[in-house]
Amino acid sequence: MAGVTAIPSAPSDIHAEWSFIAMQYYWLIVNRTFEVFVTRSMICGARVRGVIASPEGTEPQQHDPQQYVSARLRRRYDSVNPESSEFLALDRANFQIPRSRISSIEFFPRKWGMGGVPYSGRLVLSDPSNSKCELILLGTQDAGLIATRLREIVA
Repeated sequence: MAGVTAIPSAPSDIHAEWSFIAMQYYWLIVNRTFEVFVTRSMICGARVRGVIASPEGTEPQQHDPQQYVSARLRRRYDSVNPESSEFLALDRANFQIPRSRISSIEFFPRKWGMGGVPYSGRLVLSDPSNSKCELILLGTQDAGLIATRLREIVA
C-alpha cells in the first residue's frame, strides 16, 4: 500500500529507536490508539487517539496506520522523552514497560471484535507475573517484522 511502511521510524527529537501504531481495548469494549515507541530500555505507549468505531466499509486510507493518529494529540510528544515521568503525566492512558520485564511476546493473526477496522494482527507482551499487554496493529503493518524486532530486543 502506498504510504504504509513496515515499521515507521520515530521522529529524531523523540529518543525512540522506532515505533508502530496499535490499539488496546479497556473496559471490555472501549478502545484507545497508541503510538508505541521502542526505546533503549522501554516500550512506551503514547495515546494518539481515542475510540475507534467500526466503519461501514473499508476505504484504502484505512490501511495506513498513520490514518488513526490525531496530529494534535501526537504533537504533545514531540519534545518529550518517552522514558520520562513527564511522558506518563501527559495522558493517564500512556504506559511504559521496561524491556527487561517482558518475558514473552506472542503474535496472533486474528482479533475477535474488530468489525471492519483493518488490522494486521495482535501482539501480546507478558511479564514474569503473567501480566499482559495486548497491542492490536492498526492498518497494514508488517506484523511479523514488528514481532521479530520486539523479540530480539527483549531476548
